Amino acid sequence: MYLESTSFHSKNYKASKKDILKAREFVKKVKDLASSYFPNMNYFFLTDGASTIHNNGNPAIKCCREALIKYEKSNGFNPKEDWSSNPSDLSDYYNESSYDPPMDFDSLPSHLKRDKIHAFRAKNGIELIHKEPTYEEFKRICRNWKLMPDDLKKKSDEFSLKVFGMTNLEHMKELEKEYNK
Repeated sequence: MYLESTSFHSKNYKASKKDILKAREFVKKVKDLASSYFPNMNYFFLTDGASTIHNNGNPAIKCCREALIKYEKSNGFNPKEDWSSNPSDLSDYYNESSYDPPMDFDSLPSHLKRDKIHAFRAKNGIELIHKEPTYEEFKRICRNWKLMPDDLKKKSDEFSLKVFGMTNLEHMKELEKEYNK
């Protein structure tokens, strides 16, 4: 039995941590229910933020899983993630080998639409190093910025110089010092 997270990760949808955790809880209940009725039944269940599969050779279920793996790889998710032993651990949720553009402008909460940094990121699909409420989120955007294509890094640096008076790498070093005080 395999439990995995996934999300309809596009410019129009990103599951929040709370949504992912709720999805995992829901998927686990579906898995447990299926197992209690038909212990050997094949199934593939997918929802926003999580999926589960039990397959003993059904080609249709195998095809669904392979399609999900392809989707996840092309959208920055980790298709090998297995959260069954620790549902609250999101460390493997994203595949950290591909750039994950920021949420698009229309999806931003209204208070962030008025913030020039978040508005720039959302309107341009470009990461920008800036102070975040938590060190974990700061580390995430730093990893993501490093994965961004060079042409987008150049645009991001141009904006960073205008707003912060330094490049993203310089800003990253400054903020790292602040977080580690």
